[in-house]
Amino acid sequence: MRIIFGLMCVCTIVLSSGMSFADTSAISYFKKPEMLSASISPDGHKIVAISNGNQTQYISLIDSDTQEHSILMNVGDFSEQEASVRGVSWIDSQHIAVQYSELRKGVVGLLDTRAMGYLLIIKIPDKYNEEVIVYSVRTKGWLVHPLASQDNVFLYAKSGAHSKVYRIQIDLLQEHKKKLSKLTRIDGGQFKKINEESTIAGYAIRWLFDFKGKPRAVLNYSDEQTLELNSLDAHGDTTVIETWTQKQLQTRLEKTEEKVLIPVAMADEEGSFYCFDIWEEEKKSVYKVNFNRGVEELLYETDAYRILEVIISEEDNGFLGVRVLKDGDIRQIYLNPHDQSVSNRGEKYLDKERILNVKISSSINKNRILIYSESYNEPGQYILADIAGESRVIVGGEFPHLNGRLSGGGVESSIEVEGLEIPYILSLPNKILPKGAPLIVMPHGGPIGIFDDRYFDLTTQFLVLNGYAVLRVNFRGSGGYSTELKQAGKRQWGNLILRDIYKATEKVVADKRVNEERVCVFGASYGGYAALMLTITHPETYLCGVTMAGVSDVNLYLNSPKITSRQDDWLKEYVGDSLTEHDVLKDISPVYSLIKLQRPLLIMHGEKDEVVDIEHFYRLTAFMLKYEKTFESYAFPETGHALENMDTVVLYHSKVLDFLNKYLN
Repeated sequence: MRIIFGLMCVCTIVLSSGMSFADTSAISYFKKPEMLSASISPDGHKIVAISNGNQTQYISLIDSDTQEHSILMNVGDFSEQEASVRGVSWIDSQHIAVQYSELRKGVVGLLDTRAMGYLLIIKIPDKYNEEVIVYSVRTKGWLVHPLASQDNVFLYAKSGAHSKVYRIQIDLLQEHKKKLSKLTRIDGGQFKKINEESTIAGYAIRWLFDFKGKPRAVLNYSDEQTLELNSLDAHGDTTVIETWTQKQLQTRLEKTEEKVLIPVAMADEEGSFYCFDIWEEEKKSVYKVNFNRGVEELLYETDAYRILEVIISEEDNGFLGVRVLKDGDIRQIYLNPHDQSVSNRGEKYLDKERILNVKISSSINKNRILIYSESYNEPGQYILADIAGESRVIVGGEFPHLNGRLSGGGVESSIEVEGLEIPYILSLPNKILPKGAPLIVMPHGGPIGIFDDRYFDLTTQFLVLNGYAVLRVNFRGSGGYSTELKQAGKRQWGNLILRDIYKATEKVVADKRVNEERVCVFGASYGGYAALMLTITHPETYLCGVTMAGVSDVNLYLNSPKITSRQDDWLKEYVGDSLTEHDVLKDISPVYSLIKLQRPLLIMHGEKDEVVDIEHFYRLTAFMLKYEKTFESYAFPETGHALENMDTVVLYHSKVLDFLNKYLN
C-alpha cells in the first residue's frame, strides 16, 4: 500500500501564540492532547510522533535539523474502517514499525464486530510528495524487538506447540493488503529454521529481552496446566525460574490480599523483572520482582488509569513510566519512580521547576537525545537535545496551546490527624486578591489506592487559571506514599477519611493567601461522595458542593448487580457489609442526611455509569426536591463513570466553573 508523504502545517503553534491569555473558558482550555508519543531515529536525523488531529490520528515526522513537521500517515485516510495506532518504533533510520488496529464491523445478528491488528512497516521516502510504501507482516504473531541498531531486520514471535522468534527482513515483505500471486510466498517465506533466533517447547505468551536486543527469558505454557518463566542463556538453553499451576491461580484468586505477579519485561537488575498482578481488576500497579531471591518491590501505582504496558529505557532497561488508556487515547506517563510521594514533614514550594526531565530516546551515537519534560504547572513537552551543539529545542507537546498560560504555584505539606501524617497539595493562582483566593477542596476518587501527585493536572490548573486555590488531600487510604497510609483507609469511608479532608481544609484556610469565607468542595466518584458529606456536615466551612458520579447511598452501591464476587469481598473488607451493617452504612449515606443540608449543590452523573449507577443521581435529586433544597443538576446521556470525549469534558468543566463563580464570587 502506498500513501503520499506531505508537509503538515503545525497550526497549534500559530494559534497558541495568538490566543488571548485572558480567555479562561473551558472551551479554550480543554482540548485533546496533541502529541501522544515521540521517538528519535537511530541516526538522530528524524523524530516520529503519534499526534491527534482533526477527528483522526497522524503519524508525523519531524526533521531534527529544521524541526519541520510532515505527515507520514493520516490514519483516517489510510483505512475506510475505524482505526487507531497503538504504538510506533524505529526499526532502522529508514523504517518504522506501527502497531495498527482496525475495527471490523460485523453484520448484526450474524457476525460480531471485532478489532483486527496489524504490524505495519513504513518506509520513509527521501523527498516530500513521494509515495510512502507500507509493508505488513501477514503471519500471525507479534513484534518482540525492533533491533534498531541493525538495518532492515527486526525480531518477530510466533507461538504454537514450539514457539519461536524469527529474524525478519523488511525488503522481503509484501505491501500491505496487496493481492499476492500464486507464486508469491507469504512474508517472503521467512518463517523457517534458518531465520530462527530463539525457540522453546510450549506456547509462549511473552518474550523478554535485555537492552541489547537479546532474548533473556520467556513466559510460556509447558502444558495446558502450567505456566513457566524460563531464563535463556547465550546458547538458547533454558532454566525454569518460576512456575504457576492452574490450581495455584484459582486458589490465589479466592484470596483478595494475595497477588499473582507475572513478568512483562526485563528489569535493570540481574534476575529481576517488571511485573503486573494479574488479579487486579484493572492494571494499576507495577512491581519489580526477583523470583530467585523472593524479593518484590512496588514501583508505581497509577492514580486513575489502566496500565497497558511498562516503558523501559533502551539503554539499561530502567523503568521510565507506563502506557495507559486515558480518555480514549494510549498515553505515555513518565515519572521519577522513587519520587512519587512527598516528605511528610516540612513544606515544599512548587512552580515551573521541571519535575520531570526523562531521557526517553537517543540516537545510536548518543549525540542527540529526546527528553520528555513536565513541570507542576506546565504540561509535558518533547525536547530535542543536541549534545555536541549543546542546544535544546521543543519539538512538540501534549497541550501546546497551554504553554506559557499557566503561572500559578503550589505548596506540598502535611497535617497530623489522629496520629497519622496526612499529605496535601495546595495550588495557588498567580494573582491573589487582598482577601485571598477562593478555595476549592478537591478530594480524589477511589478512595483506596488512588492519590494526587505533584505532576501536571489539567483540572487543577484550569481552576487555578480561573483564580481559585485548589486543595488536594491524600487522605488515609491513598496510595503512592506508604502501606500504613493506604491501609489506614479501611472502613473509613464516612469517618476518618472525611476528617482528614476537613482538618486539612482547616489548616489551609488559616493561610492568608486563601479566603476562608469562600470555600467549596468538588469531587468525582468517591470524591463526589466526600463533597456531599462535607457540605452537609460542615456548612460553616463549605459554602457549596459539587459532585460528579458520587455515591449517594452506600448500601445501594454495595448491592450493585455489576459487582463481581471478588469486588464484593473487597468492598466488605474496605467499606462494610450491607447485610450486617445496613444501619451504619445508611448513617454515612448523603441521601439520608439531606434534611440537614444548608448549602447549594451541583449534582452531575453519566447515564451509562456502570460503576456508580445513575440511580444514585435520581435518589439524590428526588430527596433534594422533597426537602426543597437549592441545587442544580445535569445527567450526561452518553457518559459512563469517566468523561469519555472532549465535548463532554468541556461541558462538564463549564458547568462546574459557572457554579463556582455563582457561589464563590
